[in-house]
Amino acid sequence: MLYKLVDGQQRLTMLYLIYNFFYAACKDNNDKPKFSIEYQTRKKSSGFLERIDTIKSEEYKENIDFYFMHEAYKRIEDWFKDEPEFVNIIKDY
Repeated sequence: MLYKLVDGQQRLTMLYLIYNFFYAACKDNNDKPKFSIEYQTRKKSSGFLERIDTIKSEEYKENIDFYFMHEAYKRIEDWFKDEPEFVNIIKDY
């Protein structure tokens, strides 16, 4: 199923980043993520988001969108490092 978003791209991207973090944090999960995001004007962003948890190089500096997506993901990781019990509470849902 395909949905087209008119407004709320930043919010949806942030929700996707949180979802991706939990997907990566749940080591017992072998399935692929249940949804993805594609941007009409930022074609490479969907591929970047799909593997954001494995980005190790300077690739996030390729463009400003990658940079901010990477920074947001790092903030999510940092927050849950400080609150590890929330990972287990939330992943149960």
